[in-house]
Amino acid sequence: MAKLTPQQRTALPNAKTLIQRKNQLDADSQTMIYDGCNLTQLTKIFNMDRRTIEEKIRNVAPFDTRSGYPVWRIVDVAPHLVKPAYDVENYIKRMNPDDLPPALTREYWNAKKVRQDFLKSSGELWPTAQVIQCYGKLFQTLRMSWLLTRDAIERDMVLSAAQREAMVRHMDGGLSAAAAAVEEEFKVSVAEAYESGQEI
Repeated sequence: MAKLTPQQRTALPNAKTLIQRKNQLDADSQTMIYDGCNLTQLTKIFNMDRRTIEEKIRNVAPFDTRSGYPVWRIVDVAPHLVKPAYDVENYIKRMNPDDLPPALTREYWNAKKVRQDFLKSSGELWPTAQVIQCYGKLFQTLRMSWLLTRDAIERDMVLSAAQREAMVRHMDGGLSAAAAAVEEEFKVSVAEAYESGQEI
């Protein structure tokens, strides 16, 4: 095996130079990446026929022209040509209604209306006014019951002024605490339902 002279060894490219050359883009690749691709190049890159690509990117404006023909950047047309790797239905479900296109926004609110009507008819969803009315009647009944209980205790037992004051204070305090607890629970439940997207 012949030995290389020092001059020949110096002329050989080192490993770093070989890697750099391997990573360098050829002229055609550079043109497609930085200056855009024509329809023929897009058919080869995405493995689709010309008619399919024309149909899918008909609403994508060309990036530029080259030799009189329109060219598109890969980053602009890829979303229209590549099937999403995620589940589109679940993605749309997680979207904010304000981010939906107009057609889907209308369908979204129509679906919400149909679902609300069904829940109302089955007794699973109550209007806010009706809930407030029910709780109002409940507290009226509870308050009247406590007042009657207080009167009954005063009739059955002889209470001192201090005892009567203590009884009134504790009963009124209990009613006020119950009302405050229900009001706070409404605030928390509404906030949690809003954040999770549940029906209120």
